[in-house]
Amino acid sequence: MNTTTKPRNIILYGPPGTGKTHATTRMALDLVDGKAPDAAADLTPRDVDRFRKLREQGQIEFVTFHQSYSYEDFVEGIRPALDPHTDDPTVAVLRYELSRGVFRRIAAAAHPADATAMDDGFGASITQSNAEVYWNWAWNENQDLSKGIPQQLPGSTKINGTHMFPVLRELLALTSIDPIFPERWGALKRAIAETDPFTSTTSEGLPVVLRVNNKGNISGTRILNPPHVLIIDEINRGNVSKIFGELITLIEPDKRLEAKNQSQVTLPYSHETFGVPLRLHIIGTMNTADRSIALMDVALRRRFQFVELMPDKAVVSREVAKNGASDEIRDLLCGADDRTRGILDVINQRIRFLYDRDHQIGHSFFLDVTTWADLRDVFRYHVIPLLQEYFYNDWRKICAVLGCPYDADGNPDTSRGVSGGKYVAPIIEVTKFKEIDVLGFDHDDYDDKLEHAVSDAFLSATGDELKPFFDGIEKRRRTQTGSR
Repeated sequence: MNTTTKPRNIILYGPPGTGKTHATTRMALDLVDGKAPDAAADLTPRDVDRFRKLREQGQIEFVTFHQSYSYEDFVEGIRPALDPHTDDPTVAVLRYELSRGVFRRIAAAAHPADATAMDDGFGASITQSNAEVYWNWAWNENQDLSKGIPQQLPGSTKINGTHMFPVLRELLALTSIDPIFPERWGALKRAIAETDPFTSTTSEGLPVVLRVNNKGNISGTRILNPPHVLIIDEINRGNVSKIFGELITLIEPDKRLEAKNQSQVTLPYSHETFGVPLRLHIIGTMNTADRSIALMDVALRRRFQFVELMPDKAVVSREVAKNGASDEIRDLLCGADDRTRGILDVINQRIRFLYDRDHQIGHSFFLDVTTWADLRDVFRYHVIPLLQEYFYNDWRKICAVLGCPYDADGNPDTSRGVSGGKYVAPIIEVTKFKEIDVLGFDHDDYDDKLEHAVSDAFLSATGDELKPFFDGIEKRRRTQTGSR
């Protein structure tokens, strides 16, 4: 198999906010045209526009898996449709039709040999019955080739004095009708069969090109379709075995159409023979906080390459500086240099210690931070809710991650909360409900209770008033060894 056409099945996985979906844009552009954006820089408006145009052209498709997503949505299924009533425009007639999912649509675009996907110019698909009509229309014996090919012929063009038009691959597969075709049909088939299947041509995107010179001599060149990319966001949120069905085998690189061990299946709804094209790449993303890679379907894991994306403070440092954040905010987040840690590293190290590396806080949450208030909002709306989810509202662990100086009883632990002789302001505040004060008596079934919440002082602080709260995360120190 030609290495330039080897399909890629890739899953980008990592904690929330590590830029997985963003990375699919960069990777898709590289797979489609080999022009990968600079990995050390953000996507440019030109990159984004190129990605948008490729999606509009159908070379890139994007879909998100979820719990209700099914084989019928992804591959094909029977779907209801409404037709206007002939007499009353306010009334519709319900009917059912075979509907193609996103995978079949992009597979057809990546490999037009899928007969039902191609249009022959008459508004219908190429079949054995109409193939001869198509051929005779293209090669009318009375046609003067010196005047060029009729403009109404789909895809006709003229390049360097040679008339060219696409010949659908379905015609080549209809060997049983060879005898009823003109002699030129056999010549065309031989010319195409003798052509290197990976030869490029100036006529981009045509699967089979017929060259006709002014004397009527013909030759064929078969070329590859442009690469196509299917992006599946949140691939682990769907039932992969149910969604892919029998196609889980066909996506293997060596089982693709035109590959060494080409395989095809008969689809259950349309009963058509189907294979996955060689030029179709699949990129998935997976949030490891939602489901660990270890729990993924074994068949899926074997057929995909897994690329891990972890929090990257270098991205934060670059972006916040570009957006105009002060050096003080940037250094607090990322550290002043490679030898010092910022609060992003500190928080994630504590999460790894208390939980695991799959539940870290990604860098993308911090990319738009320019002020102390921006940083406070990131913690309020993203970081703290994620920690609540990760630790199932175990506030002792949340306080440990955020450096809040409380002991196990909820009392201020000044031995661990002193920074430069000044008590560090905690992001999380604790209210202690004493049983005797709340109930008025000592009840055998109840004890004193602690209630945790985001500090009102943290939420109402502005500007530099917020700095001590974040200093408390970075600068907390254990001054008493062995204390818990």
